[in-house]
Amino acid sequence: MRSRSSAISTLRRIARPIPENLLTGPDCDNVLQYRDLCRFLLFFNLFILSGPLSAVTVTDARGVRVHLASNPTRVMTLAPHLTEWLYALDKQQYLVATVAYSDFPPAAQSLPKVGDGSNLDYEAILKLQPELILAWHTGTPLKVIEKLEELGFLVYASHVGRLNEFSGEITRVAKLLGAEKRLPQQLQRFENRVSLLRQQYQDLSKIEVFYLTWLSPLMTINGSHIINDVIELCGGRNIFADLPNLTPIIDLEALINRSPQLILSTQLNMSGDEFFKHIHWPRISARKRPAYAYVNADYLSRTSFRMLRGIEETCEFIQEVRVATP
Repeated sequence: MRSRSSAISTLRRIARPIPENLLTGPDCDNVLQYRDLCRFLLFFNLFILSGPLSAVTVTDARGVRVHLASNPTRVMTLAPHLTEWLYALDKQQYLVATVAYSDFPPAAQSLPKVGDGSNLDYEAILKLQPELILAWHTGTPLKVIEKLEELGFLVYASHVGRLNEFSGEITRVAKLLGAEKRLPQQLQRFENRVSLLRQQYQDLSKIEVFYLTWLSPLMTINGSHIINDVIELCGGRNIFADLPNLTPIIDLEALINRSPQLILSTQLNMSGDEFFKHIHWPRISARKRPAYAYVNADYLSRTSFRMLRGIEETCEFIQEVRVATP
């Protein structure tokens, strides 16, 4: 925060010579020559110098109002995508630590790690003394957030549940970090591309899609998941959108009965043949075996600007099936 003396020094540099009494407590009405400048100085002292210029308050996903007297210079992230956000906002120099799997961009791999997001090294965190901890509302356990707050740390819980929530949430984090100027162009590019993809595929035939998040047991997503938004944007239809749980467990019979045309798999190093063999897909079936494609979960599950690449790849896979369908 600027001190009164430094502000006065600045004013002396930019203004014509001013009587000293105007800078220390003048009687404005009795100094006609400098009345306007005098009143400006009183306003300046009363409203600007009374508090920090960078104070900010933002409400997080819990409904908690997080207040910072000034932009933080020691920040900790508790999820890989939040680490990516700091690099995207050009605030990586303020990162003092993160958690396991924060591996992008590559420079993030060298950051100190304080746990895996669920199990933290509180002693290490106490030594690091972050001014702001960015948590993942649905990924960081509530008991972890509460423990950090009990230790006196300021925690902002971030959440992006749907595709159209990304811009607003990263904007709130940028505001906390004093990085608003860095954001508009990146967001404009992201939103423009998403809009173009939606226009490109919205009127085409729908393709039935099964999104595989886990192999044993078989797990997928329902219609409330952000990746469901991606599938729909690309002209696909999530075959398990109607299930109540966000990431439901399903069985092979249910999968076969819902007749997917495309399986989008996050299983690295597994071909389609290996996948169907692993889940014991029947060799003789009245239903044609669906197409199979691998998608990098980091591009979709980590809600960062890299998500755009995942959206584009998903649309391409769905379009390939659409073109091949009689």
